[in-house]
Amino acid sequence: MEQWFISSYPLLGAIAANFKLIEDTLICQRMEITIAAVSPAPSEIYVNPACHLDMEEVRFVMAHEFLHAALRHDARQEWRDAYLWNVACDYVINHWLTEMSVGDILPGVRDPLADVDLDAFYRRSLAQGLSYHQEQGRGYLPEGLIEEIRALSHPAIPWDVELARWFDEHFTPIEKIRSYARPSRRQSSTPDIPRPNWVVSEAALDGRTFGVVLDTSGSMERGLLATALGAIASYSAARDVPAARVVFCDAEAYDAGYMKPEDIAGTVKVKGRGGTVLQPGINLLDKSEDFPKDAPILIITDGYCDKVILHGREHAYLIPAGATLPFVPKGKVFRMR
Repeated sequence: MEQWFISSYPLLGAIAANFKLIEDTLICQRMEITIAAVSPAPSEIYVNPACHLDMEEVRFVMAHEFLHAALRHDARQEWRDAYLWNVACDYVINHWLTEMSVGDILPGVRDPLADVDLDAFYRRSLAQGLSYHQEQGRGYLPEGLIEEIRALSHPAIPWDVELARWFDEHFTPIEKIRSYARPSRRQSSTPDIPRPNWVVSEAALDGRTFGVVLDTSGSMERGLLATALGAIASYSAARDVPAARVVFCDAEAYDAGYMKPEDIAGTVKVKGRGGTVLQPGINLLDKSEDFPKDAPILIITDGYCDKVILHGREHAYLIPAGATLPFVPKGKVFRMR
């Protein structure tokens, strides 16, 4: 590899001649080196064999690390933030190597932020910038901007946690009582003494349900359906919801009736794959005599649907992250990731 750099790119070859290449998986794991790294002081360059790079990619990575070391980016960092300084240097080096046609750039390396959560990157940049600004007393900042930056510093609540809170709002915990009607397992130390089991009264479960209007059109992905139904089933079971009223909607509404939580995710079979019309499913639940008037409705769709109108009933939408609804929703919107 050294000879290739000397013969093809003498500028880089002069640097490469002074470095020792180390390709050791254990060393890279211990030093937490994902792809490659350079240590200027001992003149060592590390390439992780576990990455399975081809020859052209190895050349690009090594040239990248050579320039980092030769340009003394480690020493020139000075007061700058280490992470932001490294990202800035990566941009410049990758641009130079691309212009020089040195090897093949790795997928995602062209943009140093490609392997970073952009939201996290910009949140961190704003928070650090605000801290520097305030420490150095650089002038006035609008209070609204400061509050927005501080709000962004707190990560968003995951969709499944938000959905769990929605269930908590509508289904308060049921007080369980002890009963000898169904004894629990007897203790081995006192096998002759029966002990009562925890039970929930039938009266407490009466009317404890909710509706599920499920978009089963051709645009809905099966993975999305499985994720949504699995979450609903687990939250229902955890909150002592004996059954949910399920309605499939595509070109028409199909009433699946009441289903146990464990059956919702495991045995639901999508019946229709036509267009998406959700309003008939809403109307079906509203007019159903055996569906409580105060029961909430959860609508699962990918956003390619008609306008939904609910007259005062509590409801929420479960849609994929990045999707939008073709109307302004009045209920809560949970975005699945």
